[in-house]
Amino acid sequence: MRMVDRLLLHRAPRAVSATPHRSNGADATGNSRLRLRLSTESTAEACKWRSWSCRGSATRQHAGVIRLNFSPRAGLRIRWPRFTSQETAISVFASATARLTVFDPGLVRARRGVRAVGATVLAWATMLTITAAFDVADPARITLFAAGAAFEGALLAPDPRPRDRVRTLGWAAVVCAAAVFATVQLTLVAAWLAAVALVILMFSSYALRPWSTRLAGLALMGAITVYITGGGHITVGRIGWFALAAAIGFGWLAIWESVILPEEPLHSLQRSVQAFALRTSAAVTGVVDVLNTVRDGAPSDRARKTLRADLDRVRACRAAIERQSPGAVVAGFGHAEADHLRVALHSVQKGLEDMAEQVDQPGWVRSLPDELGWSMTSTLHGLAVAVRDDRDEESRAIAARRTQVLRVHVHDALTQATTTEAAPFEPTTLLAALTLLGGGEVVAQSITRARTLTATIPESVSPVAAGEPASQSDRKSLSPSMALAIQAVVAALTAGVLARVIGNEQSLVVAWTAFVIIAGSAGLSTRRALVRIPATILGAVGGVLLAATVPDTLGWTIAVVAVGVFFTIVSAPVSYPAMVFWMSIAFVPLFATEGRYLDLIWDKTVAALIGGCIAGLVALTVVPIRSAREVRPAILSYLTALDAALASHLPGHEHEVAVAEAGLDSAHVAFAAMVTSAASETNLFAQAETATNDVTVRVDAVHEAYQRLTPLLSDSARLLHGWSDDQVARGIRRLREATERAESSARGEAGRSTDRDETAVDAADAAGLEVSDALRRVENLHATLTQLAQVLCSHAALPDATR
Repeated sequence: MRMVDRLLLHRAPRAVSATPHRSNGADATGNSRLRLRLSTESTAEACKWRSWSCRGSATRQHAGVIRLNFSPRAGLRIRWPRFTSQETAISVFASATARLTVFDPGLVRARRGVRAVGATVLAWATMLTITAAFDVADPARITLFAAGAAFEGALLAPDPRPRDRVRTLGWAAVVCAAAVFATVQLTLVAAWLAAVALVILMFSSYALRPWSTRLAGLALMGAITVYITGGGHITVGRIGWFALAAAIGFGWLAIWESVILPEEPLHSLQRSVQAFALRTSAAVTGVVDVLNTVRDGAPSDRARKTLRADLDRVRACRAAIERQSPGAVVAGFGHAEADHLRVALHSVQKGLEDMAEQVDQPGWVRSLPDELGWSMTSTLHGLAVAVRDDRDEESRAIAARRTQVLRVHVHDALTQATTTEAAPFEPTTLLAALTLLGGGEVVAQSITRARTLTATIPESVSPVAAGEPASQSDRKSLSPSMALAIQAVVAALTAGVLARVIGNEQSLVVAWTAFVIIAGSAGLSTRRALVRIPATILGAVGGVLLAATVPDTLGWTIAVVAVGVFFTIVSAPVSYPAMVFWMSIAFVPLFATEGRYLDLIWDKTVAALIGGCIAGLVALTVVPIRSAREVRPAILSYLTALDAALASHLPGHEHEVAVAEAGLDSAHVAFAAMVTSAASETNLFAQAETATNDVTVRVDAVHEAYQRLTPLLSDSARLLHGWSDDQVARGIRRLREATERAESSARGEAGRSTDRDETAVDAADAAGLEVSDALRRVENLHATLTQLAQVLCSHAALPDATR
C-alpha cells in the first residue's frame, strides 16, 4: 500500500522539518498531523531535492520508514513505504511469538515439546539404523516402539525435578523391558493371564499415587507397554529387540532432558517475568493511546478494543507464570519468594485494570488541561519504555519517581480543592487523574519487585522435596485415588466386554479408551468422556486427511508426526481436547494404509464412542468422586480472604493491602476451579437452578462488588469524599460483620438475624458520604454478602452429594 500526499508550497524554503504532533484539532480519523516548520530564506540549494528519513509511525496503521522529499516545483512529498513479503513474514512471526509468550511465557511447554520431538525422531532413526545393519525382518514395529517409548516418557514422567525425571526414565526402560517379557510369556500360557496383568497395572497406576507418584507413573508406563505388546503379537525371538528399543527411546529422552536441552525452571521463570513485563508495557502504551485518542476528540473504539486485548494478554501471562511457580519452588526458588512474586504480579494486573477503568470514562479526559494531559501521557509513555527494558533498573526507578512526583502534585491540588473549594478544574477530574497515576506507580514498583525477585539465580540450589498432597477426604469414604483405581478397572473391563458382545474387533482399543478417559481425571471423568469423542473424531479425520494428501515420503511422515507430538506435549497441561486431537494427528499417519482410511476413522470413532460412554457412566455410578462436597470449604476460604482484604483497608494497615488482595484473588480462582469440577462431575447437563450454580453467582457478585469498592478506599478517594478514619473503620467493620455471618452460614451454623439498625445507614455516615456512588457501592457489597448468607442457609439441609 502506498500513500502520497502533495503539499504545494508558494515559497521556496531553505529547510523543512516534520515532527509528529497531536493536538485537539486532529482530523476525524484520529491520525496524527505532521507540523511543518518552514523557513522562507531562499538559497541555491532550495532548487534541489531534499530528503529526510524518520523512523517511527504517524499512525498505528502505517509504520516503518517515512521519506520526505521536497522540491520547489513538486512541493513536499510524504512517501509511505511498501511492505514487502519479508516484512510481512517478520510481522507474522513476531505476532505468533507474542501470542506464544502470552500462554507459554517462559517457553517451558515449548521446550518440553522440542525435547519430545527430538527424542522421538532420534529414537526412531537409531533403531532404524540398527535394524538395517543387522538385517532384522519387519523392523517397522521395533522402530515405532522406540519412538513410542520416547513419546510416552515425555508425556508421563511425573517428577518435577529434571534430575529425578532422568532417574524415572531409567527405571521406565527396565519396567518396559520386564513388561514385554512378562506379556509374551503369559500370552504363551493363556491370553487371559496377560489381560489380568494389564488390569493389575491399571489398578496400581492409581492406587499407588498416595504413596509414590513415581511408582504410579511406572505402573502406568508398564500398563501401556502390556497394551501395545498384546496388540503387536510379539514373538519370543524378538523380545530382545523390543527391550533394546525401549532403552533407546527412554535413553534419548534422558539425553535431551539432561544434556541437549535441559530444563531450567529458574531461568524459565526469569524469561516468563520478562514476557510479562513486555505485555505490561503494551498495556500501558494502550492506556496512553486511549488518552491521546480521547483528547483529540477522535473515535476511540479501536484503541479501547486494543487495550482490552492487552489486558487479557496480561491476565493470561500471569496465569501461566503462576502455573510455573511450583516447578521453580521445587528447583530451589523459595516459598516466600514465590508468594512475593505472586503478590507483585497481582499488583501489576490490578494497577493496569484501575488505569484502564479510568481511561474508559472519557468525560474527565476531555476536561484535562493540555499541560497536565501532556505531562501524564509523557510520564506514562516513559513508564512503558522503562518497563519494557529488562536490564536498566535505574530507568524503571526514574519512571516510578516521575509518576510519583506527578501524582503528589495532583494530590496536593485535590487537597486544596477539598479544603478551599477552589481548584483549577473539577475535583472529580483530579481524582481520576490521581487514580490513573497511582495505578502507574503501582505498576512500576511491582514490576521492579518481580524482576528483583527473579534477577539472581543461585549457583547451587537446594531443591525442595515435593511432598505428597495430603488427603482431605472423609475417612469413612474412599480416597479419590482409590476411587479412580476402581473406576478405571471397571470402565476398561465393561467397555472391553461390551465391544466383544457387539462383535467389535477392536475390543482392546475400546477398553483402553475407557481407561485413558478415567486416567488422571481427578474428578473430571464425565467432562472428559464428552469432549474426548469429538476430539478423537476430529483428530482421526485430520490425521487421515494429512496421511492421504501429503506426499507418501519418509520426510513428510516424520514432519506430520513431529508436529503432532510437539503440540500434544504443549497442550497436555492446559487442554485435554487439544491433547487428544494432536495425539490422533500424530498416530493416524503411522497406522493408516492405502485404502483403509475410512475404516480407520470408523474404528477410532467407535472406540471413542463406546469407551467414552462407558467411562462417563462409570464415573457417575461407580464410587463417584463428589467434588461438589468441597465447595463449601472453598467458600469459607474465600470469605476468610475477603475478611483479611477488608481489614487491610483499615487506617494504619495500608501496607497489607497488596498481599491481602492477592490472597483474595487466589481464593476466588480456587473457588471457581472447584465449582467447575463439581458441576461437571455431578451434573451431566448443569442447570441454572442447581444449588452450586446459585452460590457461584452470589460469590461472583460479592467479588465484583468488592472490586468496585476498592478504588474508593484509597487515601485520595477518602479525602475527596470527606471520609474520616472513624467513618471508614465503621463502614469496614459493618462489612466484616456481614462477612462473618456468611462464614457462619457456610459452616452450617445458625446465623443471627440481621437487625434493622445494622442494615440501616448511620445518619452521620450518610452525611459524610456526599457522593451517592460511593455509598451505593458500600451498600451493594453489604447486600450481596447478606444474599450469599441467605443462599447458604437455604441450602444447608441439602444432601452432601449435591453440594
